[in-house]
Amino acid sequence: MDLKIKNAAIIAVGDEVLCGDVVNTNAAYVASKLESSGIRCAYQCVIPDGYAPVRQQVDFCKDNFDLIVTIGGLGPTEDDLTKEAVADALGLELKKDEESERLIHEFFKTRSFIETPNNLKQGEIPEGAEPLINNVGTAPGVYLEFGRNIYVLLPGPPGELIPMFDEVLSRKLAPKAEFGYSEKHYLLWGMGESNIEQALRDNIQTSEKYTLNTYAGTGSVRLKATAFAENKTMADALIAEKDKEIKQLFSELLLCEENADICKVAAKLLLEKNITVSSAESCTGGLLASKLTEISGISKVFPGSAVTYCDEVKMKVLGVEKATLDAHTAVSRETAAEMAEGVRNYFGTDVGIGITGYAGPGGGDDGTPVGQVYIGICFKGKTEVVGKIYKGSRNAVRERSVNDAFALLLKYLKDIDI
Repeated sequence: MDLKIKNAAIIAVGDEVLCGDVVNTNAAYVASKLESSGIRCAYQCVIPDGYAPVRQQVDFCKDNFDLIVTIGGLGPTEDDLTKEAVADALGLELKKDEESERLIHEFFKTRSFIETPNNLKQGEIPEGAEPLINNVGTAPGVYLEFGRNIYVLLPGPPGELIPMFDEVLSRKLAPKAEFGYSEKHYLLWGMGESNIEQALRDNIQTSEKYTLNTYAGTGSVRLKATAFAENKTMADALIAEKDKEIKQLFSELLLCEENADICKVAAKLLLEKNITVSSAESCTGGLLASKLTEISGISKVFPGSAVTYCDEVKMKVLGVEKATLDAHTAVSRETAAEMAEGVRNYFGTDVGIGITGYAGPGGGDDGTPVGQVYIGICFKGKTEVVGKIYKGSRNAVRERSVNDAFALLLKYLKDIDI
């Protein structure tokens, strides 16, 4: 019987996940991979170790979902009972798999580890199932087609689950997907999530085949468009049709059409267009520079930065005028402008960025509120300064300031031809 998969359930097993000691990154990874294959994840749960919780969830899921994926509970300990619970729920016996047992013996022998009898229980799988080879650990996964369902049992450690999914399981599941799938991402800046959501509701028609989800970031909103159709060509066509509507609606807000951090988007354009940039930071303390230097190869366009926290350094390194500081203070449009111009001159770059403000917990002695930040950008002889008042913690203010600085930089980079 050639089973087809419309939807999936993910059951994460483990006390450590349930209580929060371990973050459940596995379920997010599996759900994302399934969706990109055309399989919707319709249900997720986290349950404690043990036979009863697994059995209860399998009994529920087999009547409601085509694909049931369990994560965890395949180890050698007494409470690792996922296979036992799944087998019993289906009325199957566990059988020794000779190849899995051989690989377990080899695992311990090649590493000079001591093998104990309970390790061999990991080599048992439900009758009729196929083992999924584990090239990293001792617990093989399980693939089983039974009745109208497909069951996949995966180990809990991400270092074992991810290669097993990518190298073995993905090839088995992709042909089983009933739908073709396509997706597209948009990064929007300058409008809150609630306003964007309302604009989408009023202007873009969604359906079971086409969905639009919003994800609020630090100063940004990401849109994810997904399409499920009879085949991938039809799904791509649906994405393309709606793409025109989205771009028309958000033409002034759209920074890029990819699922990426704004820093990575800016770095990519800097490198593509060979535009050099330098930064002078006060309240952000080098955070902008730190984010840029996470990008491999960025030294080609980012020669350096200056953390100019006190007035004396602003004057000495950047050439900020004492008269400017006396008349307008360090947290002002005028100072941000001179910081951007000064750092551009110091490093000889195409673009200079200056950030100054009060990140908190206090504001200025002159009544300037906490969260007031000025971001200056100097490019091709033109200097622009944007002033914002941010809410939230000290770190939140710093993060928002840097992200808005990248957004301002992107506004200029997008208008430059390569």
